[in-house]
Amino acid sequence: MVLLGLFLSAWIVALLVAATLMLILTAFMVYLAGLYRSLVAGKNRMGRSFSDLEVLLKRRHDELPKLIETCKGYMASEPGTWQDLKEARAALARAGTPAEKAQAEELEGRALEALWAAVEKRADLRANRSFLELRLRLAELETRIAAQRNAYHQEVSAFKTRLGQAPAGWLARLMGLGPRSTTSPKRER
Repeated sequence: MVLLGLFLSAWIVALLVAATLMLILTAFMVYLAGLYRSLVAGKNRMGRSFSDLEVLLKRRHDELPKLIETCKGYMASEPGTWQDLKEARAALARAGTPAEKAQAEELEGRALEALWAAVEKRADLRANRSFLELRLRLAELETRIAAQRNAYHQEVSAFKTRLGQAPAGWLARLMGLGPRSTTSPKRER
């Protein structure tokens, strides 16, 4: 009888140890799943923020032909400004990598700044209604671009911080996730 009692108590202890180990293993797996989901969500937020920035930059890029057409007759004496803007647009069309796109966006931004400086000398162009509407739209786009660029950089920074923390960094390396480049135009108007 004593032997049966010892056998049952050993069996109960083994079951309790196994149940505890299963509970710990289950909790660890749930933690890893949550960590995985948070890393994927961070990656997706970064991607969405970058896409939103690219949409705004494309909108600005698409407004430039209208601006060129509106200004062309008024500013025939400024061929360098037009050439810079055309080169920047061509560089953007050729850009393949994010770094090339960033560089082309920077060129486009500088060309726009040169155009605005040249326009300030032309009172007749500043009075043109089409030009004023375009300038207003472009100014609004520039403001939205700056805000979205800031949001993108914040997402990248938050993700990089998360990757620097253990065990999220370890899991991210196993998943092949790395920090995204903040290579986007950094120009502020």
